[in-house]
Parts: sequence; C-alpha cells; structure tokens
Amino acid sequence: MTALAAALRFLEAFPEATAFNVVLVRASDKRPVVSRPQCSAAELHKNLPTWLSLSKVHFFIRPLMANVVMVDLDAFDGPSSSSN
Repeated sequence: MTALAAALRFLEAFPEATAFNVVLVRASDKRPVVSRPQCSAAELHKNLPTWLSLSKVHFFIRPLMANVVMVDLDAFDGPSSSSN
C-alpha cells in the first residue's frame, strides 16, 4: 500500500471530521515544515500528495474531534500491557 493510499484510508476512518491538525516536522532538527492547526478536509486532500512527497519529515494528522486522541508510539519501549 502506498503512503497516499494509507493516508486516505486513515482519513476515511473519520468521515465526520471537517478539520484536522496537520504538522510536518523536519526529522533532523524537529522544526515544523508545515503547521496547520485547523486544516480543512478539502485542503488536506488537496495538499496530501505534495506533503507526502517531502523527505526526511515526520507527518502527523489528527482529526479535530472531541472524542479522538492520537498517540505517537514511534519510540515507545515500555511494556505492551499493563498489570492492573
């Protein structure tokens, strides 16, 4: 699956989202390349191919919905389960 296909599949999981928080961070120095706190769904779809073509960046998308929380687990090295 291509990155674009995967991103579109992710966006399809939130059809009720009308806006997204979009951030692309340069991997080398952690500076934002793109920062759109309230990017419309239409703008996101329009710019997605260009943004995905950028190299050496981390791409974060979060639907702006009250009941959605996104967690970045790229460097997580803790236990995979809790013992309650």
